[in-house]
Amino acid sequence: MSNVSASGKRRKNPWNLLLLPIVAGVEFLLFQAVYRTVRWLQELQCPADTYLASPTNGGDILVVLPLAVSAVGPAFLIANAIGWALPFVRRLIDDRAGGYGGPTFGEAQRGLWKFSMWIFLLLLPFALIASLSHYCVAPDRIVLREYPWSSNRSYKWDDVTAVRTECFHRGRTNRDSYEVVMSGEDAIDLAVSLTNFFRALPMIDRSLRGRWFTFSADTAACPPHLKAAFDRRPGL
Repeated sequence: MSNVSASGKRRKNPWNLLLLPIVAGVEFLLFQAVYRTVRWLQELQCPADTYLASPTNGGDILVVLPLAVSAVGPAFLIANAIGWALPFVRRLIDDRAGGYGGPTFGEAQRGLWKFSMWIFLLLLPFALIASLSHYCVAPDRIVLREYPWSSNRSYKWDDVTAVRTECFHRGRTNRDSYEVVMSGEDAIDLAVSLTNFFRALPMIDRSLRGRWFTFSADTAACPPHLKAAFDRRPGL
C-alpha cells in the first residue's frame, strides 16, 4: 500500500508538469543539431556546384526516426540538470527521487546516461547508413543514389522527360511532391525539404529552360504558399 501511495505522490509532483515542455524544447534543439550535422555529411558527397541536396523520401524518414528517438534520453538528462541548478526545482526533484525510497538524483541521472548512450550508439549507424540514400542537383546534372547500397546514377537535364507536381492531404497522409521524371524512369522528388526547394526553385527554372518535357499538376489540395509554384510550368 505504501508503494502505491508513493507512486501516486511521484506522479503528482509539480516537477513532472515542468519537465515535459523543457524536455520537448531540448529534444528539438538536440535533434536539429544532429540532423543538420548528418545532412552536412550528406552534402559532402555531392558535387561542388550542387545547389540542392536532399535525402530521398524513404531515406529522410529513416534518418529522422532514429535521430528523434535517440534525442529523448539526452533531453531528459539536460532538462533534469537545468532543474537541479534551480533551488526551488531541486527541492522538488529531491522529494521526487529520494523522498519516496527511489534512487537519488545522481543515481537516476547515471542510469539514464548509460541507457541514452546505448540507444544513441545503436541508432546513429542506422541514420548514417540511411543518409547515403540521397540526390544532388547541380546546374548541369542530377546525381541520384536511390539506396545506400546502390551506386550513383548521373542524369543530364536533357534526360528529364516529365515534371509532376502534387499535393495530397487526406487523414494522416500528407504529401507535397515536385517530381522530375528521368528517361530511365527514376522519379526524384525535389520538394522533400520545402525550404530548400523554394531556395533552389529559380535555379531549377534555369536548368529546365529551353528543354522539352511534359508537365502535369494536381494542386487542388495544395495550400496557398505551394499552389502558385506547383501550378506553374518550370523553365518558362
